[in-house]
Amino acid sequence: MSRAGAIPCSWSLDHAGAITRTVEDTALVLQVIAGDDPLDSTTLQTPVPDYTGSLMNDVKNMVIGIPDTQFFNEVDPEIALAFNQSLLDFQELGVRIVSVSLPKNLEDANQAHRIVMKAEAACYHQDHYPKNHTLYNPQLRQELELGQLVSAVDYLRAQHIRAAFRNELVDLLEGVDAIITPATPTPAPQGLSYTGSPAFNIPFTNAGVPSLTLPNGFTETTRLPLGLQLVARPLGEERLIKLGHAYQSITDWHKERPRLAFIK
Repeated sequence: MSRAGAIPCSWSLDHAGAITRTVEDTALVLQVIAGDDPLDSTTLQTPVPDYTGSLMNDVKNMVIGIPDTQFFNEVDPEIALAFNQSLLDFQELGVRIVSVSLPKNLEDANQAHRIVMKAEAACYHQDHYPKNHTLYNPQLRQELELGQLVSAVDYLRAQHIRAAFRNELVDLLEGVDAIITPATPTPAPQGLSYTGSPAFNIPFTNAGVPSLTLPNGFTETTRLPLGLQLVARPLGEERLIKLGHAYQSITDWHKERPRLAFIK
């Protein structure tokens, strides 16, 4: 997907995607934005699949892997409950659930992700930040200032760790149709001061593989949304659309709405 026109944070990590109400809408949008764009040299010159045509394909006997690592150690109980129900829903569809092991250098790769992001952000903003630092929010200011301290050696080492992690993850994804995790370790936060933990997204952003997030419940007291994440091999978006649409065919979470609070 083209990133032309988007202000980069980290050019080797940034990616574009669709925010939609249904998987069907995602397929429609993806059909338009996928493919080569002369304005973005990172896009691929490969044929665009018929994403909308894969919506109704049968998912019986497809295989989804669950990471067996510390990935789930600090998951909120409501997240865990909704996630376990989602596994049962996929099994009802005939999907086979298996255990998988994420690459052993997961934590090193996560740290490498932070180094790469900070360094590339500092590089891009180096001409704008000193003159306009008051226009940046405090969190971003801190990230840019830390990025300026990253050495070339640290940056290249981080990219090496990242490449090794990606290679191992892609090998793992070749053995399953998708990996499934909660979308976040905690429910959606209230207010705008925090967007939630990206802990479960970082490994797959780092590796540059496609993912799809689906609503799978709400918190009991605040009725804030919960979600699950499906991850596929490179260029595996069709599999994600097929699995996601099948899940939404037997659940109604995508039709419900969270409790909204008006912020003054």
